[in-house]
Amino acid sequence: MSRRGLYAALMIVALICSVTVTTRASVLSAGGPDVVIDGVNLSQVSFPVAYARLNQKAQEFTRNFEIKVIINSKEYYIHSNDINISTAGAKQLRDIWYGVNALPPGAVVPLDYAYDEDALNTRADEIIAELYKDVTPESEMAKVFNSETKKLQVDGSKNYIIGYDLKPDEFKLQLEGKVESATRDSAGYKSALNIKTNPVRTAGNNAPTYDLLGTYTTYTTNVANRNENIRLASEIISGKMLQPGEVFSYYGVLGRVSAARGFKEAGILVNGQPDTGIGGGICQVSSTLYNACLEAGMQIVERHAHSRDVGYVPHGKDATVAWPSLDYKFRNNTANSLYVILNYNNRTLTASLYGKR
Repeated sequence: MSRRGLYAALMIVALICSVTVTTRASVLSAGGPDVVIDGVNLSQVSFPVAYARLNQKAQEFTRNFEIKVIINSKEYYIHSNDINISTAGAKQLRDIWYGVNALPPGAVVPLDYAYDEDALNTRADEIIAELYKDVTPESEMAKVFNSETKKLQVDGSKNYIIGYDLKPDEFKLQLEGKVESATRDSAGYKSALNIKTNPVRTAGNNAPTYDLLGTYTTYTTNVANRNENIRLASEIISGKMLQPGEVFSYYGVLGRVSAARGFKEAGILVNGQPDTGIGGGICQVSSTLYNACLEAGMQIVERHAHSRDVGYVPHGKDATVAWPSLDYKFRNNTANSLYVILNYNNRTLTASLYGKR
């Protein structure tokens, strides 16, 4: 190539580089598009200045972001680190400045942001759990078992708070809206949610129906004293509740029989021979309950046979008791509470076990 040609080529390259540098420098130094990002007007500053100001905004955002939740005058807070919220101001600036995200002149937009939705839901659950701290645990409510409805009935004389009418799904949607509101508050990045929720109180019956796990019926004689003993023992035992794994003791629930407690003298067996004693007939109650336990699949812990067969249950299906040496015991081997219900009426005795398998 001649000297003249080489000189011409070098001049062209120099000119191109000069134009490129001048164009790039003019973009960085001149005002950007007529758009406002979170209070930063791009038309009045250079790119580096806009970048620095938006970076400062991002720091303020992370530092000041706050949602105040007021529920029944009690305050709860959500901050940036609770939901891992962050801004994307740098990318947003580049996209607007270089036309990747074209916006109309005069557009005003908030900082782009992202947050962890699962973390927000977790924080919402924590607030709900805090609200429910004053709710009476079910285990602490006084209850009685209604033998007619087969349900656990809360003591109507006490007014327990069992929850609130706050709907968790709606509450979480409201929080999502408040995250959006806080991001649009370029002055402080704060928002508030004020909620009034009412307590839900006991209405007399709040537990599910129990299943009948086992039942057995026997029939008594026409001996008045014996029938009175059966009725009294059934009345004392009926309604006994056993926790999972708890052992039922017949005498532990019934207590020692005595005339002072209303028990009568009636026929008993002593070494296979007929005799009389206070509480005669209560072995029919323990035997009837024993058969109900067999049907329900309970674990038998202690059981003793009479010294000879009795007429109200088949051979081998009786369970005698004698204070203080012979008791009848079984274990609630279910994972739920168990109720022993005894009904005596018109010489008919029925033992039933209600629970959940």
